[in-house]
Amino acid sequence: MEYTNEFKNSKFESFYQFIKSDGLVPKKSERLHKKKIYSNLMNNQKMTLENFEDFLVWDKKELIRSIIGEVINYKGLNGQVIDVIFEEDDYFKVHMQEGNIRIQIKDFENFKKLISPIKIKRGNNE
Repeated sequence: MEYTNEFKNSKFESFYQFIKSDGLVPKKSERLHKKKIYSNLMNNQKMTLENFEDFLVWDKKELIRSIIGEVINYKGLNGQVIDVIFEEDDYFKVHMQEGNIRIQIKDFENFKKLISPIKIKRGNNE
């Protein structure tokens, strides 16, 4: 898949933190290392793009996981999201006490519009 330089630039800081957390360590200067990664990304270097695509998948899953604890109303099911489980076929399941909802990952943005703004606290320390 091709990405615009504007898109890659907007995601770069998060991408760099992602690859650092995955164990990538600069040998000398972090500033120079970061510039090299940025240059590789902007110039569509194959391995950097593969890492960027892995990052985008991870980023999307983190966004989907952020609905845990939210209250939703969807097709007659009302309640708090208890957990999100990813399936191998580009779907994820939203677990609620009232039942489960199976959604395609590509449809997440439409689904997210149905989430109410109320967040239920899950414990005394939240």
